[in-house]
Formats: sequence, C-alpha cells, structure tokens
Amino acid sequence: MIEKIKKALQEELEAKLKELFKEEILVTIEEPKKAGQGDISVPVFSIVKTVKKPLPEISLLVKALIEQRQVYSINFLNRRLYQHNP
Repeated sequence: MIEKIKKALQEELEAKLKELFKEEILVTIEEPKKAGQGDISVPVFSIVKTVKKPLPEISLLVKALIEQRQVYSINFLNRRLYQHNP
C-alpha cells in the first residue's frame, strides 16, 4: 500500500512541477533516514538544482503541494501517512 501512495505522490508532484517550471523534474519519494520522522521523505536537492531556485523556496513549494493533497502531519518534509491520536 505504501508503495502505491509513494508512486501516486511522485507522479502528482512531477506533473505539478512540470506545469510550474515547464520542464521535466524527477521527484524521489523515500523513507526517512531516521525513525520517527514520518513515513515518507521528499529530498528536494535535485529539484533545486534542476530549477535553479533557492532551497527554502522549493522546500516550501513541495510542502504546500503535499499539503494540498491532504496528507496529514508534516515533519520537515517527511510525511506521516497515519497519525494515531490516543
């Protein structure tokens, strides 16, 4: 299930970034390197390099695009796909 979610998010981000920047941009979706930082991570360094925009600008853009998709609980750019509220 997580692989389907990661693939769908990757495709959506690539399509939106292509629309915004008028070029193909490869997006990587991976598991965070440290436990407890969410279920997925979107490294933005390759996006920054491709579009030649500042890291904070691209980080905020990717964060906003993910939030529009209504995936809950942001941890930096790592996302939790399920949040348990005791």
